[in-house]
Amino acid sequence: MIGTALVAAGLAAVTLVPAAAERREPVPNHVRFEPIVVPIYEDDRMAGLIGVRLVLDADSRTARRRLERLRPRLTDAWLTALVEHGRLHLYADQPLDMDALDTALSDAVAGETRGQADLLIIEAMAYGA
Repeated sequence: MIGTALVAAGLAAVTLVPAAAERREPVPNHVRFEPIVVPIYEDDRMAGLIGVRLVLDADSRTARRRLERLRPRLTDAWLTALVEHGRLHLYADQPLDMDALDTALSDAVAGETRGQADLLIIEAMAYGA
């Protein structure tokens, strides 16, 4: 009787493990970046700051690994795009145009990410001086 109970308990445990594995959610292929902050200039003086936190949602693990290797190049492209976008389109006393910001940041890395990842803007803020 004791042996039968132990065998039954062992079988129950074996059948629970696959069921638990089936319920596991897939791991997202996110590539997270450090926050990027650049100055906003108006009339050749610093009028404020703009900061963003960005994530790339890669289509696959292979794409994620490739994007991880390109991290410095992507960050540099976003820095350049933010400075340019800020110079032409941002004013410290006006709200951010998120559509224009998304377009500027997406276009900056389109050659590296096209068809492999989507850009997610997690946070965007502008501070006036």
